[in-house]
Amino acid sequence: MTTLGMKRVRGRGGNLRGFYTGASPNAPRILIGSHLDTVPNAGAFDGILGVVLAIALVESLHGLKLPFGIEVVGFSEKRACGLEFRLLEAARS
Repeated sequence: MTTLGMKRVRGRGGNLRGFYTGASPNAPRILIGSHLDTVPNAGAFDGILGVVLAIALVESLHGLKLPFGIEVVGFSEKRACGLEFRLLEAARS
């Protein structure tokens, strides 16, 4: 993420966020990402693929600034197992 010019932050709950700024500092942003964990027999597109594709999208811009920013979010886990605060962390930060 940092090599693409994104500001990277890891939250207390283990969520990973990267922000690629838009054409102006106050531009709106779009949120793209997925959960980082997976479960057995979940399928080929479960888990981290959504995060990897979001980073690949930013890479394909080759520094081009859009009228909106792109925030890539990798949630620490899909099922919080009683630790719901992790899933909500990105919304509160």
